[in-house]
Amino acid sequence: MTITKAQIERDRIEANKRAAFAKRVAGLLGHVSERLNAADLNVVFDAAVENNKDLGPVADAYAAAIAALEPVGRALHPQKAAAVQYAREDAQRVIDRVYKELKDAGFDIDVVAPYPSSREGQSSYKQKRAKYGLFHSLTKSASEGYRRHGEPNIVKLSDDGCSRFIENSARDAALQYDAFICKLVSKVGEVVDASIVGDHIWSYSLLNVTLADGTKQTWKTQQIRNYSVLGTPYLQWPTRLLK
Repeated sequence: MTITKAQIERDRIEANKRAAFAKRVAGLLGHVSERLNAADLNVVFDAAVENNKDLGPVADAYAAAIAALEPVGRALHPQKAAAVQYAREDAQRVIDRVYKELKDAGFDIDVVAPYPSSREGQSSYKQKRAKYGLFHSLTKSASEGYRRHGEPNIVKLSDDGCSRFIENSARDAALQYDAFICKLVSKVGEVVDASIVGDHIWSYSLLNVTLADGTKQTWKTQQIRNYSVLGTPYLQWPTRLLK
């Protein structure tokens, strides 16, 4: 059977995607990638392609699953559920703050979160545009009829918007925690034992590891909160080696 140029090109594109997929997984896992099973990696890739999945997130999830089986990953993974719950509670705190600001302004969203003027400075514009986006994503009009020009833009919290905000925050926290595990597994390197003391979700934790040569190390992790340009809170877990 003659192989057409079109088939050759399709094969080339698939081979490049397969290589990029493997490279992404390996990049996330560092030294652990040396133990990756090529056949298993191909099975995951083929399943993602067959089901029209985005290869990037699939590669990230596969790397996270492998990292969670490493000594460092096994020590860190149990706190993932707490990180997701914290994110939910943090999202609710943002909603509560939005509600209070609206209430203080008589629920007129144009008073507390107006659309910024393009004549404003870039920093001010971005800040106000983010606030506008956040407030509008969490609310809906309180009026059932037509609002005349110049009338107050009265809103109320949207159940769907608030639920979506909380669920998105929880989902992002899960992904961020998976990335944190991968990063620390790669950063700490090959170890034969790992245990954790403390809780880095609420205060800080100490990760005690034993390297293959018997060297012992302690890594300190402390949770911090940041906000996206849209005002969505997200968590990070910076970690440093204690001397």
